[in-house]
Amino acid sequence: MPDVEPLVFLGEMTDDRGARGFVLQDTVSYVQYGSGLDGDEQHEEVVLCFMTESDVDALHDGEKLAAAVNESAQRAASLDHPILRASGKGQGSSP
Repeated sequence: MPDVEPLVFLGEMTDDRGARGFVLQDTVSYVQYGSGLDGDEQHEEVVLCFMTESDVDALHDGEKLAAAVNESAQRAASLDHPILRASGKGQGSSP
């Protein structure tokens, strides 16, 4: 089943091989622990991914993305639009 996983864009970087790309982090760990690029150590639950421009382009074409976003919007509406609240870095997800 197709799914849309929201990611937070952290910035453009160059990897160890010299490839330019984008650094993204999963939304849940970003809300709970802040940017995985901040500080000397990152929490073990932080998930970062590096994607080149061609990787990003290959994820979805416009029609598939529109369909996935529409499905996600319908799911959110059926759940009465739940809100993920940021609680501060390292504080967990409690309101």
